[in-house]
Amino acid sequence: MPVNGAAILVYGPNGRSGEPLGYISKSLNGFGDYYFTTDCTAAMLNPQLFSGALTNPAKPRGYANVGFTSFSNPTFSTTSYNYAYMGGTPSTPTGSVPVSSTQHSDNEGASYFVESNVWSLGANNELIPTWVNPDGNPGPTVIGYVPGASNGIVITGNISEFSNAFYEAGNTVPIRLFLADQLTCVT
Repeated sequence: MPVNGAAILVYGPNGRSGEPLGYISKSLNGFGDYYFTTDCTAAMLNPQLFSGALTNPAKPRGYANVGFTSFSNPTFSTTSYNYAYMGGTPSTPTGSVPVSSTQHSDNEGASYFVESNVWSLGANNELIPTWVNPDGNPGPTVIGYVPGASNGIVITGNISEFSNAFYEAGNTVPIRLFLADQLTCVT
């Protein structure tokens, strides 16, 4: 039975060349994060992008906003391993600095920093996140998926620093995300 709809395609660091590596999930992994999947039936279908907010109609754990959660230092730089995982978050204003919140899909109830209205659309429908540092300036933002953390999706200022800082992040893969108008998945 075919499943049709828009989806978020995952490509390697060179962008939209060749076939996609996989998809962003419609549900959350055991950590409460969106994850990389090669199973088209597990792909997020019909995500919506409006004014910097990316939403998932499936609303896993009740969160429609697809944003990022930072557990510790929310300042991104090219010389730091600081990071945030992609998950369900409350809405934050576009251009907002990180907001301390207990409302998020990752370890719900813990006070973490979140940002949700971080998305813009680049060439070829590339989804580009812009993390805003606490000083109000955009931080460098690279996307990766972390096989050692249930294929979770992370943003950081430096993939190498992040990979070297954590055992489970040692094989983090840099990726790029693209919004596809149509995904046909035959099951």
